[in-house]
Amino acid sequence: MPKMILTRARVLLVFCVLCVLGATLYVARDMWMGPSQVAIVPHEALYQVRLSKLHQTNTLAAASGQMSYRLADACDGWNVAQKFNLVFVYTESPSALISSDYNTFESKDGRRYQFSTRRTRDGQVTDEILGRAERRDPLGNGVVIYQKPKEAEVPLAANILFPTQHTLELLRAALAGKQWISKPIFDGSDLAISTDVNSFIKKLNKPYLAKVKEIVPIVEGVEDPEAPVLAEEPAELLSHATPMTAEEMNESPLIKGTRAWRLRMAFYSGPEAAAMKDSEEQGEEDAAQEEEMTLVPDYEMTMVIHSNGLVSQFTLDYSDFSLEARLLSLAEVVGNSC
Repeated sequence: MPKMILTRARVLLVFCVLCVLGATLYVARDMWMGPSQVAIVPHEALYQVRLSKLHQTNTLAAASGQMSYRLADACDGWNVAQKFNLVFVYTESPSALISSDYNTFESKDGRRYQFSTRRTRDGQVTDEILGRAERRDPLGNGVVIYQKPKEAEVPLAANILFPTQHTLELLRAALAGKQWISKPIFDGSDLAISTDVNSFIKKLNKPYLAKVKEIVPIVEGVEDPEAPVLAEEPAELLSHATPMTAEEMNESPLIKGTRAWRLRMAFYSGPEAAAMKDSEEQGEEDAAQEEEMTLVPDYEMTMVIHSNGLVSQFTLDYSDFSLEARLLSLAEVVGNSC
């Protein structure tokens, strides 16, 4: 499933926050069947992203843009490509265009994982991460080999899941009727050794798809907030595909007849690997980070997930603002003839 990666925090996804969610009972071509008949269906989706909640003390006035997500079957693994362009408008400083490219490959046997992240602010590169993870057994000890931001090798502890492995665990839990699951994951979107993800699962009584509508920001503590300040220039479109209506989405084979769950996920990033940090960044900084990590999540995410892995909407909650994403278009991805 897709995940949102901002300069201040990380997102899903999945999930990849969204890239780590697949399907269960839907049987189709180009589908990989994992254990317990859990399956992931290749697809691509485009989302509209808007600011949805704002604290009064925040200097952020508005945010808008798009996020695209593509999951493709690569025979022995999965290719995930996610991009987003967002314009942030501030009350006390110039607006900024934040962009991100996030690409991964995960082998279906759980032994190999490749990742690449590139983030920019107004066209200038702010973060670039490139590397791979390897291990002999799907849940055994392994190693993460970084090429960027600098060359380094970092141990990968046992029982840390790659994104798609995490997806399968979530789906097994949902199908078993469980309401909560907690697992550590590694996705390479930042330099954290691992991220603990606590997920609360609620089954929806019927297939759910949010109506396509404008997302209006709400200021906490204000009954009738003024209309939000919108960006003068919207973020560059990631796709010029014609937005689908809610009715068209409901008739799509990716939506019609699917089951759905609502997930509330909290993300706690672990400390960065020592090999990726300068010596002066060690010590007290690490201790403070570990203490904070145990108290407050980096961010939380609520999403509606359909049983074929499609996410029809999601909300990212940070300490001072929230972003909400609505599905604009979707399509199945025809896979390779493996």
